[in-house]
Amino acid sequence: MSARRGGNGREALVEFESMRTDIKQKVVALAGDPHKVAVRSLLQDMVVPDNNAALFFSQYRKENGEPLSNESQIKYTTNACILNAVGQLLANEISRSRAFGTRKKTIIWERIAKAVNELQKFQHSIPSSARRVQRLYEQYKQEGYACLIHGNEGNKHGEKITEDAGKWLLAMFCLPNKIKVPALADEYKVTALVKDWPELSEQAIRNFLERPENKRVWTLARDGKDAWKNQFSYKMSRDKARWFPNCYWAIDGTKFDIMHYEDNKQGMASKSKINLVVDVFSEKIIGFSLSETEDHTDHFIALKQAFKTAGCRPYLITYDNQSGHKSKRMQQLYNSAVARNGGTHYAHRAYRHSNPIEQILNRLQQQQISPLWFSDKQGVRTRLMSNRANMEFIMQNKERLFKKEDLIKVWEYVLEQWNTSEHPKFPGQTRNEVYAHQQLELEPVDVLDMVEMFWLNETKPITYKAGGLLMKLAGKEYEYEVRTADGKIDTNFRRLHIGEKFIVRYDPEYMNDYVQLFKETATGLVHVADATPKVKYETIPALMYDGERSVMQADLDVVNIEFEQDMATIKALQQETGITPEKLMEDQEYLIKMGGLLPKHQRNEVESGLARL
Repeated sequence: MSARRGGNGREALVEFESMRTDIKQKVVALAGDPHKVAVRSLLQDMVVPDNNAALFFSQYRKENGEPLSNESQIKYTTNACILNAVGQLLANEISRSRAFGTRKKTIIWERIAKAVNELQKFQHSIPSSARRVQRLYEQYKQEGYACLIHGNEGNKHGEKITEDAGKWLLAMFCLPNKIKVPALADEYKVTALVKDWPELSEQAIRNFLERPENKRVWTLARDGKDAWKNQFSYKMSRDKARWFPNCYWAIDGTKFDIMHYEDNKQGMASKSKINLVVDVFSEKIIGFSLSETEDHTDHFIALKQAFKTAGCRPYLITYDNQSGHKSKRMQQLYNSAVARNGGTHYAHRAYRHSNPIEQILNRLQQQQISPLWFSDKQGVRTRLMSNRANMEFIMQNKERLFKKEDLIKVWEYVLEQWNTSEHPKFPGQTRNEVYAHQQLELEPVDVLDMVEMFWLNETKPITYKAGGLLMKLAGKEYEYEVRTADGKIDTNFRRLHIGEKFIVRYDPEYMNDYVQLFKETATGLVHVADATPKVKYETIPALMYDGERSVMQADLDVVNIEFEQDMATIKALQQETGITPEKLMEDQEYLIKMGGLLPKHQRNEVESGLARL
């Protein structure tokens, strides 16, 4: 049969299968079997790596719990790649027609079997029989990679888990009581008798549960989202090639895992928290606040120190979803803190791996804080004993613990050790040295920028009372009063402003220095005075320090001074207006004496004068 007519410069082609037997033999003798050559050539070109197959066989465990040998993994992966190529060859009509030249299945599978077995450069174990090749391929399409594993690899023949049995096993293993596999196998035996399911060995059940698609399900159900996230959650990769010092800051707070001496029943405690600002590129800690709180004032102090260290604005600041970071004050600060040209800030979403400071804090804990003998480490709930403190030893030596006021020295030691240690991504360079790398972009800050960023306005006006101004911030109370430049109570300010409300402007880092008092006007805020912490005195004579009595007496004299000033004002006013208590008494006596005999207009004059008094 002609496959293509000749003429007009074209060569005529004849189908091989339509030739007489004697002519076929001559063609094969001269050029070889055309179908055999075509199938082998096409199949060989279609064999490509299958990463999923390689992963499956590397993770597979035999009934005894052992993995497959490297030779077996290579062999089974190669088998999968060849069967994938067979499927691709059969699915492509053009390639199939070109290779086989027939639609007879027996002939097609004979040629596939020959071609497979002539793929000599591949280490496979696919059988040579055409029927067995076809049967293996059909099974592979239905069952996947598992059918390629030989029964002698340690798996029992006939141990197949049905769909219903598999769902039951997985559902039981997902329960929060965390049943063990031996107990689950016993439960299965009872249920299998009732439901007529096949018998399964303990290892078969274990292998089923260890399949990746099943393990991810029961890990979430048994161990929670954090455990699932660590093993199965997608993790984005950051391109850090363009980073440089101060391009990215991260801020976070954590417990300072250090025991200190305290006057209580145990004689020790661990209450301090550390708020950190880290330059992510170098991992250097560039700002901190050590306190027993973790609120916006601690964030302010840590960030302000970071700006003093860096002298420039970052292009990105990230933080967690804690309320202190999301407050109006902190959001205003972050808005003004990042670079004006392209800077941004945001809170990390919960259960994400994108927050770099979390793993930095974890390494800081493990490498610098936990090795200290007075560290309470990661707490009694940790699984590893190496992560728990030896509380018995600490109790025996509690008198040698640092006092709370000396914890800053401990932290400064930890900070120095961390910043001068080798950076994990820059061998031979400390974090300080990496931080000194060239900055590709720089947006500097000056003193005025710092004042604008870190001086805050209290949201509600506060009344200046006779005893001064009382301000509450972060659970603490602060008392202030206005004094003159030479330290005396400013009686002029008190005379003009006691009882008035002020907007208080302050720096959280210097609450013990001074605050500014502003009045709201139609044109904006007007600075009125600066107030310093209210002076407090010891009133027990035996406990007073030298000179304290005279200083205290000077303040007490203000009572008499202000009284005399106000009395003098009253007398001057009476003298100027003629409206005095004596005049009041005279007028009232006159009205009573005259009764109703005065003319109406005179009585009105006298009564109006009394009303003014």
